[in-house]
Amino acid sequence: MEPGPELPPLRLAASIEAEGEGLSKPARLAGVLMVVNGFLLMAERSTMAKAAADGSLSSGGAPLLGSFLIGGLVAFGSTRAARLAQVVVFLGLTFVSLSLLGSGQRLLAGLQLCYSAGLLLLLFRRAPPWRAITGVILVALPFGMQTLGLYGIATGHFPLGRLMAASDLTGLGKGAVKGTEFQYLIDNPGRSWYARSAAALARDKAAADVWLTRPDRDAHILVVPEALGANMTLDMDRFQEAVIRNYAGSSFEVRTQTPIAAGAGEARLLQGKGRVSTGELDFLIALYVQPPYAVQVVGFGPAASFGEVSEDVLRVVTSLRF
Repeated sequence: MEPGPELPPLRLAASIEAEGEGLSKPARLAGVLMVVNGFLLMAERSTMAKAAADGSLSSGGAPLLGSFLIGGLVAFGSTRAARLAQVVVFLGLTFVSLSLLGSGQRLLAGLQLCYSAGLLLLLFRRAPPWRAITGVILVALPFGMQTLGLYGIATGHFPLGRLMAASDLTGLGKGAVKGTEFQYLIDNPGRSWYARSAAALARDKAAADVWLTRPDRDAHILVVPEALGANMTLDMDRFQEAVIRNYAGSSFEVRTQTPIAAGAGEARLLQGKGRVSTGELDFLIALYVQPPYAVQVVGFGPAASFGEVSEDVLRVVTSLRF
């Protein structure tokens, strides 16, 4: 029996390497975008470190390492790195997005989906022009949001703040703002201010009766009332000490304290500074001891932009009346 024609051996590894030599431009672009993401993450961590009281850099170096190392190798045409990038990006698309969604961070989950889906469109096989363009647009969206977030931390201006918080906000209308569970009034801070919804209060600050916010400056005014027990008296100094302890997590420091006019009982205005992971905060806190109530009216916002809203905040926190 004559032997059949000799078949060429399967050279899968060689074919993969040959393909790697011609790694598509969209795939290499995906690597470049991963490196850009690394720089944005590094800028974000640097900003947070400067804002931290101890100046320390937060943990979480794996995303940085992955962005720079894997992205850099893909940008230079490594096929193996491209395959690894596909796996890493797919995990981000599924597990990271689901984890963010499960913790209630819907916006971050959506941005993670856009970033991962965009990279996959560029990485898998040879992307036709329409798919490459779609991938770049999807990746550009979270990049733009990250850049705006860094701009907001640096300047105290948040151009998309109103849009991002839209589902939690309700209009104030005209006239004084009424208490929800307690019978009191405070002045309306005016244009560009909103009230946070009852669902947002229950989720983020259940003790607050009213929460007003100006999202484009990340400024907030909270009314936190408490009913005193029958025949209970409360010393203003003790009340102030208790309030300051509640803000220990913000490293709150009183700079000035002055008495303010109140209908009955005592009232005091505290002006101070605090610090959180995103930077320095300015505070204006009015304390009211007017039996049978004790009330905190707390105004705060980023120090970088608080001067633009401080007059409105001061007017509101000192306007409480029963």
